Amino acid sequence: MHHKIRKMDAIVALGSNDTRVAVRARELFLDGYGDYLICAGGNGKNSDFNEPEAIVFSKIMIKMGIPEDKIILETQSSNTGENMQFFQKLLHEKGLGLHSFILVTKPYMERRAYATFRKQWPDAQCLVTSPQLTYEEYSCDETFK
Repeated sequence: MHHKIRKMDAIVALGSNDTRVAVRARELFLDGYGDYLICAGGNGKNSDFNEPEAIVFSKIMIKMGIPEDKIILETQSSNTGENMQFFQKLLHEKGLGLHSFILVTKPYMERRAYATFRKQWPDAQCLVTSPQLTYEEYSCDETFK
């Protein structure tokens, strides 16, 4: 969607099998684009992991230098709609008044993530991004097929 990234309250790594999403979210956090990192994702229908995708993503981020206390885990969702519903509910339960987000997802999921977020949380702000790869780089990487 080519959104111009700017500082928001939090960066949300939407769960998937593609761990490059976690790496992109980490980059944005370390560059100062958010105060929190939210890892959202249980086990989707195509999940390859033995634990929730959010936990896999958080382990990658912690190993790459993100403080554990800056990561919020949502581990129950199994699709994009549930990602949005469940992390919104979780933030409310924690009393965090976060209202602007950078959603990080796979390149071909950017529009779906944006549309789902806008439908479910119209009074909040969001931008969408994905791993910064060309189509050829993304589709030819044997690691993620």
